[in-house]
Amino acid sequence: MEHVSRLVRPKTFEDGGEYILLERGEKGRDQVLTLVRFSAYDPCPAFVIVRTEVGKKRRCLREEVFAGGFARQV
Repeated sequence: MEHVSRLVRPKTFEDGGEYILLERGEKGRDQVLTLVRFSAYDPCPAFVIVRTEVGKKRRCLREEVFAGGFARQV
């Protein structure tokens, strides 16, 4: 069974909604997916504020935040 990933950049964010933050690892090679919740818009439109699973607020690039999930394919 294969897993298919569909990540979409949302046009707007839902307060408290779950999203996926795609972070680049060291030297830009590795990528890490982190589950986050939308907290607020930043005054700069290129950034948003999210909360991590432990409740820590982070300011991150809007282009690194995705909606979507994982669907199973048989």
